[in-house]
Amino acid sequence: MTKYNFINYNKGNCMVFEEKKECFIPIPKNASTTFRKYFEWQNVPLSSFTKNPEILLNNKVFTIIREPIDRFCSGYIEIVDRKNKNKEVELYEFFKITDRKDKFIQFVEDVHVCFFDSHIVPQTFFLTGEQGDMIKIDETLLLSQVSKKIEELFDKKPKKKRPQIHQNKTRSRRKQIIKSYVEENIQLKKRIEKLYYKDFELYEKTRKEFK
Repeated sequence: MTKYNFINYNKGNCMVFEEKKECFIPIPKNASTTFRKYFEWQNVPLSSFTKNPEILLNNKVFTIIREPIDRFCSGYIEIVDRKNKNKEVELYEFFKITDRKDKFIQFVEDVHVCFFDSHIVPQTFFLTGEQGDMIKIDETLLLSQVSKKIEELFDKKPKKKRPQIHQNKTRSRRKQIIKSYVEENIQLKKRIEKLYYKDFELYEKTRKEFK
């Protein structure tokens, strides 16, 4: 069984918008940064549904999920780019490899041993309580529904810094290359699907409901 050993996120994190009686449960790499900026703009502090379970009973709870392989590849790029911020990453074999494809393949194997960073921890992990049971979720959104939800919650938009277009395009190209490694290697894809089988089930269920 894959271990959990990450320190860059707390299970139970949530943000409660009292005015609308809505509670957002952020999941790393699922537009969580975008939503946090809006909540912070409204002076909404970070809360915890594990420390205060009544949050889940007193509010409409929503979250955002993402296609698991797309999120995994995006999380991999995030970890590689931020390696200096998490020294624990240097302990894993993939970190020592220079060849791009071999590095990613070894990364998959390392994750099978341990979920060592929140960006590649299964999405369903963040939607469970202390005992591992799924919590009450009133609304599960796909990434494509994010803009609509923001418009529904917030009447105004916070001032944004100029987007880093070049960086975003570069990351997008890199992600497509990484995803191609998965698509051309059936065994590698199966390894990832095994790691995130609960995420795939939740994503497919949500996608069908969205249709």
